Amino acid sequence: LKMYLRMTEDPTNDFERLRSPMPNLEVLEVGCSAQWGGSRARVSLPRIFSGHYPHLKHLSIQHFTSTPPRAFTNLVTLVLSYSQGRVMMVDFLKLIAGSPRLEELWVKRYLVISPMGSDPPVPVALKWLASITLENCDSRLILSVLRIPANAKLRIMYPMHYLGRLPRQA
Repeated sequence: LKMYLRMTEDPTNDFERLRSPMPNLEVLEVGCSAQWGGSRARVSLPRIFSGHYPHLKHLSIQHFTSTPPRAFTNLVTLVLSYSQGRVMMVDFLKLIAGSPRLEELWVKRYLVISPMGSDPPVPVALKWLASITLENCDSRLILSVLRIPANAKLRIMYPMHYLGRLPRQA
């Protein structure tokens, strides 16, 4: 079972569809329009499917500032894109740590921040990860908190106009 949900107006009705258990759901792509609530809207994805989605393997979350605190223990693919505002490092790590079977992780225009003066986070080991793509995000920060296998495919992508601003290695 696959579900694709794009929220564009009042999210109340859309969120109601996400509350009932979905035991056969394998793929979920959920996002809200960047224009919904204004370009600076802070939209939190609520606890979905009453926490019951045992077969969910592929999850794509777009334009949200936070995700449900529930673990996605069977995920093999996770796509996080276009965060609306800043996502706290601790929330990002909870989501990743709650998905220990990840094989593919894609982070695109997702602003993860670590508060100044906070203790360094404990890195999360992703022993099954085969591919990680970091696009237009703070790849250095994200990689500093993940432990990935040596044979994992790593792609870091920036737009061409940004490449001239990257620090040069001596």
